[in-house]
Amino acid sequence: MKIELQPNETKIDTWSILYIPPGGGKYNGKLTITSKRLFSAAVGVPSILYSATPAWSPDQRVSQT
Repeated sequence: MKIELQPNETKIDTWSILYIPPGGGKYNGKLTITSKRLFSAAVGVPSILYSATPAWSPDQRVSQT
């Protein structure tokens, strides 16, 4: 997963995660943490879990590599 960093944002680290929800199923993916946001990509579908920047909009795309 390639993330376009915002001004003054730095990538902290990326981890592999396995989430097993209480209702069943399994989700395997990557969790990337920056100084401003949390990103999750399960089965190649990136999404933003948290953004410390209130001005974020869907026009700020997250691209995959």
